[in-house]
Amino acid sequence: MSVPAIYKRKTKSGVELPGVTLEELQAMKRAGQKLQPDESIQATGVRSFVSDEKWLPASDYPELADHFPSVVGRELIEKEVKRTRSIQLYAAGALLVCLLAAFLFWWQPYRDADDARGNLGRVAGELESARKGAADRVAELNAMLAEAMKRQASLEAELAGEKQKAAAATDRLKRTEASARKAKDYGAEASADVAELRSTVIGLRERLSVTEQLPKFWPGAEALRAPADSAQVRVVSMIPNRGYVYVVGTTPYANGNILLLRQSGLFGTRVHVRVLNTYDHGNGEWGHALQSPDMDEASAKKLTSLGYGETLEVSFVSAGR
Repeated sequence: MSVPAIYKRKTKSGVELPGVTLEELQAMKRAGQKLQPDESIQATGVRSFVSDEKWLPASDYPELADHFPSVVGRELIEKEVKRTRSIQLYAAGALLVCLLAAFLFWWQPYRDADDARGNLGRVAGELESARKGAADRVAELNAMLAEAMKRQASLEAELAGEKQKAAAATDRLKRTEASARKAKDYGAEASADVAELRSTVIGLRERLSVTEQLPKFWPGAEALRAPADSAQVRVVSMIPNRGYVYVVGTTPYANGNILLLRQSGLFGTRVHVRVLNTYDHGNGEWGHALQSPDMDEASAKKLTSLGYGETLEVSFVSAGR
């Protein structure tokens, strides 16, 4: 025995009403309670599949068509027409979408290819510019390399010259060191010779000093006294050929003074002399070793004209040197 169909209704507000049988729906129709075509109905108990038990408009159930006879013909046709139009619109939209997708699928590779061609041209230009820059850089580097090689050759030549100079300087240094060693050896001998020569020179200087130094009292000086007049001196001794004259007087003169000696008389001899040494004879007397500054034959004759023990007039001429 089959289960009778149960029809559940759902209001527009979503409230689900208790299920009723088809006979009860017919009784409701006779009582004036007709179903609306768009009212949601769910039929259970007579369907083969659970998926068929869905909420559908009442107009989709043929057994309920007598509830709305006015819409079963025209409204159903309009509904199907609207559904057909919707399907057509959906189909046209889907076709447009497909065409648009096909166009985009075609346009995107074309645009990408065009962009790729543009990028390829730009990359080619950049590559050409880079190649040119690299060629210029290579040329510059080659020029720098040639200059560096030239500079290296010049430096090597200078280095060779400096090596030759260093070798020559080394040879000179070796010769100088050898000479220095020889000189050192000679220096030891020369030091002894120099010491000997220095001793000899000192002895000669002493002998020369003794030779040139006039004695404090020459022979006969003890017997000859100084004149009383301070402007007079007395000749004690002389060496005419060397221009030396030794006198005594009462006036002291500093070494280096220039004096004038005069014989008495109109035609007496006059001789300029320099004071070499002054000696204290005691008792207020001073001995003077004098020498003619310009010694020549005429001066020697003047000195020989002076007599031993002779009194001469003396006068100061200058302080001399």
